[in-house]
Amino acid sequence: MTVETLVGGHGGFLINVFSDKSCPGLLVSVLEAFDELGLSVLQATASCADDSFRLEAVGGEVGKSSSLLSEHNPAAAY
Repeated sequence: MTVETLVGGHGGFLINVFSDKSCPGLLVSVLEAFDELGLSVLQATASCADDSFRLEAVGGEVGKSSSLLSEHNPAAAY
């Protein structure tokens, strides 16, 4: 798993999770962890193939979400 801070210093993050083993409930666990930390997921892509799992998510602190989304993906601003 990797976590990167997004440029702009607004508390945004990009998280990549990859598991080469089947791990039932991993997506739910990751999303619950975001919630417990007070983070919002603004955009995410998840995929499962055979026995692997991949998640890429862009998020930020609750209340700072709209400006982070427009910085990461200007086309998604509205």
